[in-house]
Amino acid sequence: MARKPGIWLRKGTPWYYVTLKGDQIRLSKDEKEAQRMFHELMAKKVAEAPDPEPPAALGVSFKKLADEYLKATQGDKGQRAFQQQTKTLQLFSNHVKKLRADEVRPHMVRAWLATKPEWNVSTQSGQRKTIKAVLNWAVKEGYLNESPLKKMAGGEALRRDRVFTEEEKKKISEFVSPDFADFLKAIELTGARPFSEMAQVTATDVDLNAGTITLQKHKNRKKTGKPRTIFLVPELLAILKKRVEQHPNGPLFQSRRGAKWNSGSSRKWFSEIEKELGIKAHAYVYRHSYITAALIRGVPVEVVAELVGNTPSVLHRNYAHVGKDKTALKAAALKAVTG
Repeated sequence: MARKPGIWLRKGTPWYYVTLKGDQIRLSKDEKEAQRMFHELMAKKVAEAPDPEPPAALGVSFKKLADEYLKATQGDKGQRAFQQQTKTLQLFSNHVKKLRADEVRPHMVRAWLATKPEWNVSTQSGQRKTIKAVLNWAVKEGYLNESPLKKMAGGEALRRDRVFTEEEKKKISEFVSPDFADFLKAIELTGARPFSEMAQVTATDVDLNAGTITLQKHKNRKKTGKPRTIFLVPELLAILKKRVEQHPNGPLFQSRRGAKWNSGSSRKWFSEIEKELGIKAHAYVYRHSYITAALIRGVPVEVVAELVGNTPSVLHRNYAHVGKDKTALKAAALKAVTG
C-alpha cells in the first residue's frame, strides 16, 4: 500500500521535506512552516487535477439511469405513482432505445409525446416531469454534470374548472351500470380520489356506526404519517351498507365481473358517455366538482383540504379560479357582514 504523503526531517540536516510522485521537495527548517507549505502544495495539486469524466460521458444510457432512479426512489412514493412512473420511463426508454442520458434533448421528448395523441395536456405534463426527474436525480447523484433537459418546460396541467351540473350527473347515473353508478356516487359525495382511494375500499375499512372510511394506505401517508379518514353522509352510508353485505371480502366497488374499478375500465364507460350523451369528462371531475362546490358554499379551505386528503396550499394553487366565481363572491360578501 502506498504511503500517504507527509513531511519528514532529513537525517543529519535541519530541513523538512515531502516526497511527491518520487520527487523530494525541501520545505523549511521550521516544522510548522513546513506543514503550511506542504498543505499549500497539496491544495495546488488538487486544484490542478483534471475533473473526472462524468459517468454519462462513459456511455450510461437513459434506460440505465431510469432503472437506477426507480430503484432509489421506490420507497418515496405510493404504489400507484411508482407504477405510473415505471410505465412512463419504460415507454420513453423504448422510444430512445440505447441513447446516452446526456444526449437526451427536448425535441426528442416532444417527438415521443406526439406519438400519444390520446394523452391530454395534464398527462403530457406529468410525463415530462417524470423524465426530467430522472435527469435531475442523476445530477444530484453525480451521474451527470447537468441535466440536458434543464431548460425544458414541464408543461401546464389542465385547470380544474370542469364541474358537473346536476343534470349531467343524473344523466350519467341513469346511463351507466348500477355498479359503476354506485362507485361514481361515492366519489361525488366524498370528493375521494377515484382509483387510489375509493376503488381500494373494503368492508374492513368501513365503520358504519362512526360514519367513516379509514384507509391505512393512501397517497399522502408518507407525508402525513396518519391514516386517511373519509367522512360519510347518510346517502352514502345506505349505499355502503348494501355493498358491505354484498362484498364482505375484496373491494366494495366492483364491476359485474368482480374486478375493482380502475382508470382503464372507467375510461371505457366515459367514452360511451361522451358518444351517447355528449358529456365529455372522467372520474376525477366528480372530485373536482365536490371541491369546487364546497369552496363556493364557503367551507374553509383548511376544512375542504382535510375532507379530500390534501393540503390547503394545493387547493389554493389548483382552485384559485373559484375565488373569482360570482356565486362564491356573493356568499363571501354576505358572510363578511353577517357572520
